Amino acid sequence: MANERKEKIITFLSKDPESSFLLFALAKEYESDGETEAAIATYIKLLDSNVGYTGAYYHLGKQYELLADNEKAIAIYKQGMVICHQHKALHDASELRGALDNLTMD
Repeated sequence: MANERKEKIITFLSKDPESSFLLFALAKEYESDGETEAAIATYIKLLDSNVGYTGAYYHLGKQYELLADNEKAIAIYKQGMVICHQHKALHDASELRGALDNLTMD
């Protein structure tokens, strides 16, 4: 079922390759399948085309944490907080602050 869902998303993306919603959905599918590198690449593609998609920063940072690349995770969380404040996405900024605090307190 998950593979089927992923294939459908990929098909939809072939028709609308810059769709932020579809890129986010595909990245989440990769996450669910444990395909960390593919999830990261998809989140990066999403943020390259839509820097204001604030929810993606948290998930991208978490993927970097899975790879124990804390420097990249920290950089993404900080970048995301700046973008969230610019877009007045205070809930997302708060989640990023919590992720950053949890990571840097260890």
